[in-house]
Amino acid sequence: MSKKPDGIKAVPEIPGDVSERLDLVVKEGWKIFVNQFLNEKYKVELEAPFQLHFASVLKLVGELYCLKKGEVFFVDLESKYQLGEVNDYVDITCGFIENGEEKRVPIELKFKTKKQSAEDEGAMQIYKDIYDLEKIVNMDKKTKFAYFFMITDDRLYAINNSREGNLRYTFNTSNGHKIESGKEYKHEETKTGKRFYEKYGAFTFTKSRIFEWEVGKRGKNDFYFLKMKVEK
Repeated sequence: MSKKPDGIKAVPEIPGDVSERLDLVVKEGWKIFVNQFLNEKYKVELEAPFQLHFASVLKLVGELYCLKKGEVFFVDLESKYQLGEVNDYVDITCGFIENGEEKRVPIELKFKTKKQSAEDEGAMQIYKDIYDLEKIVNMDKKTKFAYFFMITDDRLYAINNSREGNLRYTFNTSNGHKIESGKEYKHEETKTGKRFYEKYGAFTFTKSRIFEWEVGKRGKNDFYFLKMKVEK
């Protein structure tokens, strides 16, 4: 915020750049949704209501960030992206349209609980979602960045003490862990890992990514929240 020569402060500005504004919408929407979730505004026990309620928050916030007449903010669920000869579907896509030009953000979600267990499978799915988002960002001309969000009450996703050689050592999602660019991620030493590899193959990322978890209380239970921005 700059000062005018007469000492009067300038009006705080919302970025005119669409990509910057879109990033603010997603971050602000996530902040609002997480706080509503922690205060039990919604009954969210599965990924579907997570998707629905977060999308509705994004819609409200995005419309408030439309600054010009004719500018439109949109939210789509289960959007299809064409990646070469393969179609990929993303949980949420939101963005701005102005003068026929579209800028959008693909968003993948994960909601995992202790009751669901299967942390090995869940960890590999997280890597796959991030990998798929990276491919979209690198191939889709309307997309500058993407986001991956996760909610869980299972602390094993955020705090991982797996020993070298274990599947969760390879697909480590713990706080502070870095996905390394250029490294091949696969695990064929267990039935679960081999089955996943045979279905999806190995993942090699073009850019390093870091897991940064946050924690909050919903009633008496701790919930862990992951927000990861996927850029080129």
